[in-house]
Amino acid sequence: MPESRSFLFSISENISNEYLENARASGIKFIGYFCSYVPEELLGVKGLSAFRMRAKNTTTTEVADAYLGAFNCTYTRCLLEAILNNEYGFLDGFVFAASCDHLRRLYDNIQYAVSPNFCHILDLPHKSHKNAIDWYAGELSMLRDALASYFGLNITDTDLAEAVRQSNENRRLLAAINELRKLNRPPITGEEMQRLMVASFSLPKAKVMKS
Repeated sequence: MPESRSFLFSISENISNEYLENARASGIKFIGYFCSYVPEELLGVKGLSAFRMRAKNTTTTEVADAYLGAFNCTYTRCLLEAILNNEYGFLDGFVFAASCDHLRRLYDNIQYAVSPNFCHILDLPHKSHKNAIDWYAGELSMLRDALASYFGLNITDTDLAEAVRQSNENRRLLAAINELRKLNRPPITGEEMQRLMVASFSLPKAKVMKS
C-alpha cells in the first residue's frame, strides 16, 4: 500500500493522530462540528481546521445518559461520553447547528458540564425563500465574526473563497475515487472509501489533497 494511502487510512483508527498534534503545534486551531449543516468551509479558513465529530471506540454511555437520557440518539450520547472523558481535549472549540433537538440538548449539556471557551450554535432556516436565505446569511456572518474575534483572525472574503475552493476540490477528488468502486475489479473497497471520508473530515483539506 502506498505510504500516502496508508497514512490516510490510519487517521480513522483513533480520534486524534500524530499529524493533527503536529498541526496544532504549528498554530492551527481545530474546531469540532457535529452536523453537515455546519459549513466546514467557514471552519477551514487559514489558521483553522474543521474536525467532524465522531465517537470512535466509545463502548458505554453510562455517564452521558445521566445528562441526556436514554431517549436521545446514540450519536449525541456517545459524543458526550467521549467529551466528558476528555477524548476531545485537543479541540479548540465547538460549532453546532440547531438541526435537531438531540444536538440542541447536546449543546446545552456541553455548555453546562464542560464550559468550553468557544462554543457556538448556528440557527437554521426551515424555508428557502429570500427572507430565510438573508436570515441564514446573517447567522453565517455572526459565526464568522465570532471565530475571528475569539481566535484573533482577520477572515477576509479571499480567505473564504480559498477555503471553499479547497473543500470543493476535496469533494471532487473523493467523488472521483468513489467512482472507481463501480469497476468490475474496484481498486478500493467500501471500507477503504469510508476511511478516506473520515480522514477528509479530520485533517486540513490541503493535507488531505496532498496525500
